Amino acid sequence: MPATLSSASPQTLKDYYRILESGIDSYQDGADLRPLLGDHLDFTGSLAGHLPDATNGFLGGVAGFIATVKQIEIIHDVHGPNGSAVLYTGLCAFWVGVRGSSPPAIRSMRSR
Repeated sequence: MPATLSSASPQTLKDYYRILESGIDSYQDGADLRPLLGDHLDFTGSLAGHLPDATNGFLGGVAGFIATVKQIEIIHDVHGPNGSAVLYTGLCAFWVGVRGSSPPAIRSMRSR
């Protein structure tokens, strides 16, 4: 099921989520996504923290996201004159291998 944003969503955001759902084979090197991003993207995320001038790194991160997330569901989106916020959930498929070690450790991870 495609991610459905509200009708108030700007076209750039609709294009962004279309790219996220197109699959890794369509993504290639992010050629369709790059024009949607600023030349010096200022990224802040819960795992990566704050990364200034992160356009190229973001494109690589999106490739990993697309390869891993099988479905995106928009929970809520809000849009105003100063920007947009989107709350979504993504269904991921992983195989995680934990092998004998002390303490136990994840030894491999593969998306399906």
